[in-house]
Amino acid sequence: TLYVYPHPLKCPGGNAVFTMEKNGTATLRVTNMRGQVVKEFTKDLAASAAAEVFIDCRDVKNGAYLLRVELAYGDGTSKRLKPYKFVVAGGR
Repeated sequence: TLYVYPHPLKCPGGNAVFTMEKNGTATLRVTNMRGQVVKEFTKDLAASAAAEVFIDCRDVKNGAYLLRVELAYGDGTSKRLKPYKFVVAGGR
């Protein structure tokens, strides 16, 4: 499960929360509704039922976005989470 809080997201940002089944790397992509990537970053994470990653929205315009998360585990396996739609209200 993937979600973002608070909703709507206000500056300076909020957290993406998801299950990290094993140690690995999470790649997070924020895309606008046209599919254009507006923010992308990678974070190394330990296994957790509720891994949290901060999303800085100070350089993101107000509007609706999709968060796409790809997980790459240390054992060579990977997983894509279902995209999550969220709103930025209070961006630039």
